[in-house]
Amino acid sequence: MVMFNEQNKEDCDPLAFRPICLLDAMGKELDKLITQRVFFHLLSNNHLHPHQYLQWQKYPRRHPEPKKWIHNERSESKHSVVVSLDVKSTFIRVRCSIFSKISTALVTGSI
Repeated sequence: MVMFNEQNKEDCDPLAFRPICLLDAMGKELDKLITQRVFFHLLSNNHLHPHQYLQWQKYPRRHPEPKKWIHNERSESKHSVVVSLDVKSTFIRVRCSIFSKISTALVTGSI
């Protein structure tokens, strides 16, 4: 998936970007690249939760109550993230401002 900036719109406005899906093979490679970079960042900085699903595990160990877990993490001033790579319905469920922040983080090398 590639985000294109529309002409005559500011780069800081998330609504100025439009997603374009690449071919299936290209999309899969881009998905692998982003997943590997995020996974490496989390693993190297020891940010993986004990209930996190990892590629080499046979079955995912999903947290039984994600809302309760998120509430507990926030009450302790910790960050919590739930990521779903469902490209088909991404834009229905996620706010556009998140894409702007992720794009900036990828460009600056924060991720």
